[in-house]
Amino acid sequence: MAYEKIRKNAKKKITSLLGQSVGIIGNFPQSRIDDSFDCNYRIVKAEEVLAWLADADNYADARVYFDADDNCLVVKGPYYFCDSFTAYLSEEVYQVALDWAKPEGYSAPVVDDPAPALPKNVVSLCAYRQKLAS
Repeated sequence: MAYEKIRKNAKKKITSLLGQSVGIIGNFPQSRIDDSFDCNYRIVKAEEVLAWLADADNYADARVYFDADDNCLVVKGPYYFCDSFTAYLSEEVYQVALDWAKPEGYSAPVVDDPAPALPKNVVSLCAYRQKLAS
């Protein structure tokens, strides 16, 4: 894994990478009463990432780095349960992330593939039970 740390005060570089991104997915965890948490993903704009980073509370603990393996910029808090933003610079990696995260408002493309036909020597369980019952 090749990470390049980016200074959080390097506004021009961060803005440039956000502008080049194909899409940005934000992760907004919510804590539950039993100390577990739910991850809520949604597609965000670059302005929202910059506004989050401009907030003094977020800026103090923010981590900004570029992941060269996935070709994406990550802006996040210090802990796994903090808000995070991932800006994808590659369309292929962005599509994989969309399919995995299923952010609010995103619907995966419908694939109209019929179920594969069973080989002649394989019988479905329903057909087998019907055969046994008769």
